[in-house]
Amino acid sequence: MIKKLSSKDSSIIHEVINKAARAYRGVIPEDCYHEPYMQEQELRREMASMTFFGWGQGAIDTHYHGAPCPTAIRRSEIEYGIRATEVGMQAIANKGMTTSTARSAVIAQEMIDYWAREHNKKPCKIIGGVTLCYSVGGLNVEAVINAAQLGGKFVWTPTLDSSHNRIIQGTAEKLGHGIDVLDENDEVVPELKEIFKAIAEYDLVLSICHQSTKERLIMVDAARELGVKRIVLVHVFQPVTKLDIEQMKMFIAVDMSR
Repeated sequence: MIKKLSSKDSSIIHEVINKAARAYRGVIPEDCYHEPYMQEQELRREMASMTFFGWGQGAIDTHYHGAPCPTAIRRSEIEYGIRATEVGMQAIANKGMTTSTARSAVIAQEMIDYWAREHNKKPCKIIGGVTLCYSVGGLNVEAVINAAQLGGKFVWTPTLDSSHNRIIQGTAEKLGHGIDVLDENDEVVPELKEIFKAIAEYDLVLSICHQSTKERLIMVDAARELGVKRIVLVHVFQPVTKLDIEQMKMFIAVDMSR
């Protein structure tokens, strides 16, 4: 279960944040990385202005990178699943940066189920999906449909290949402009609208990743209009996509009933 944390938990929170930052060294932009990644006084300021939550039995992790994957630094998809089963998590969603994880999730689940039986544990559910980067054709609705038909549940919008990400990180000149989600009139591009329709049809989760706040606002509104019911905003504290508290409140207040 998800539980509210307090100042008594600050040392644990501080340790987790900095361990996670070290694990993602090389992924976090070098000009943003430092040791420790978060100072204790910074954490205290953050805790004074927002509520922190932690997970316990039955928790669901909607975003991890299991190997093999260029950004999976620590553990394989199967090892993550075993560890999640050990601590009683309900489900974990494997985000592959270069390929769909819908198929591998099915295979990994067989291994997790076997391990759970051998150790008298309830198996954690392994969830897959697809990230819409160039390696799967970018804004490719067929990749979304294929992932859904294989049992995938998540669709992650362009990450390192997004135009916003490349502009912010200064890689556009070397790698190219990247994938745009909006046109010159600030409308969602037609390919993304088709993807939103497929997400709605298959009742998938839209996970908005490396886009600007402006892009995210427009995307959320368009996705709702096209019937998407579940939307997750990723990396709200990461420098490339950071939201301030008021912006977070604005997104939380979005009416999802339409």
